[in-house]
Amino acid sequence: MRKSVSHGQNGWFLENNTVRLFLTETGGHMAPVSFFHSSKKPLEPYFISPWQDEHQIPERPVLRPMRGDFFCVPFGIDNAYRKEEHPSHGESAVGQWESPTVTIEGEDVFLSTRIRTRIREGSVRKEIFLKKDESVIYQRHIIEGFTGPLSLGHHAILAEPGKGRFLISHSPIRFGMVAPRREPAYRTQEYYSLSPSARFTRIEKVPTIWKEDPYADCSVFPAREGFGDVLQIYQRQPRAQGKPAWICAGAPSEGYLWFALKNPEILNSTILWMENRGRHQVPWSGRTCCLGLEDVRSYFAEGLKYSARKNPLSEIGISTSLRLKENQALTVPYIQGVARITKSFGKVTHARFDKSGVSFFDAYENRVEVPVSWGFLFE
Repeated sequence: MRKSVSHGQNGWFLENNTVRLFLTETGGHMAPVSFFHSSKKPLEPYFISPWQDEHQIPERPVLRPMRGDFFCVPFGIDNAYRKEEHPSHGESAVGQWESPTVTIEGEDVFLSTRIRTRIREGSVRKEIFLKKDESVIYQRHIIEGFTGPLSLGHHAILAEPGKGRFLISHSPIRFGMVAPRREPAYRTQEYYSLSPSARFTRIEKVPTIWKEDPYADCSVFPAREGFGDVLQIYQRQPRAQGKPAWICAGAPSEGYLWFALKNPEILNSTILWMENRGRHQVPWSGRTCCLGLEDVRSYFAEGLKYSARKNPLSEIGISTSLRLKENQALTVPYIQGVARITKSFGKVTHARFDKSGVSFFDAYENRVEVPVSWGFLFE
């Protein structure tokens, strides 16, 4: 580990023989990340906001370091709850993290850091593990001292593929829903193409606002330039207990498959934020293209204010927050990684887990095997 500056932010580089990552001191945002960094063709899938290298300072604190993946507690925009006024995506995404401690065992690396929260007094400990020869990042966040309802989740953001498009797929879902919209586009300077609050069963067929083109295929991105859309999918519990839920984005033109694995009993849904130059406020300025694949327990990105009370999801049995008791700690494990794929590798249709890791298959039964200790999610 070494302290450094990357794209305008102070933080720390951490690496082993396969993965090199940067963690910002402000907000604990993770990027850039280079997988296979010592090879001739390293892979760097994560988004770094363009204003990082500019002199403007965004008004909203979470946008200042915004990049890669960061942990949000509480998750969402409007986090007013009773007398609490949490910032957008919580103090964990905007506050100052302590200088980490690092343990090294051969080519395995373990980092631990912490942030003390003031609005709801407590702390969040961040642990990152890198294992020898694995193109995988293991994360664990331990929330301590919090009492009451909480929305939470990871906010992973991928950069637009240079030449092609992402092919998005996921483990089985119950259904999905498009985000509600309380303000028309001309007031917020954000333009959307999907029908607000519409339900769907497949991301390949999501209702739009247009009569002439009533459905959109949201398994492909970028698409629908000039619009920024948000939808949420709700995972089924895997048939076998103790098996992960997953989401992935393949970029065959760039030669990689990005994936995330989670414990669906903790993070029970995934938000797809498909930003294709649809936001025109500063600092977005109609120029930003990125894909958010955000594993959460939350009512969209509406925040704790809406996640902790009755909402259209909680009324049909979808939990949108967790309630922590006094002196109860909560551990949230998470895994992200990449695998190299060929240009002929198609959209993932299913995954198979065994003792050595996970295998992802496309429709033609082409397979990519990834060594990963996914049992970490259930320890």
